[in-house]
Amino acid sequence: MTVFYWPENLPPSVNEGDLALYFWDGGQWVVEGTSMVNPAAHAVSAMPSHASLWAVLAPRKVLLPLVAR
Repeated sequence: MTVFYWPENLPPSVNEGDLALYFWDGGQWVVEGTSMVNPAAHAVSAMPSHASLWAVLAPRKVLLPLVAR
């Protein structure tokens, strides 16, 4: 399966190389192990072995403040 995306719709904090296909397992989004992103084609592809709900997502990044003493 291949899903195309529009880079201008990505939030500034999301790197195209971090995108992947995720499936819903009934409780959470899980990355599809065969997922690959092609930034030049603005596409995310995978060869899943099951049917599911699918989404193009990126891992959530949590940035913590740095405190220097």
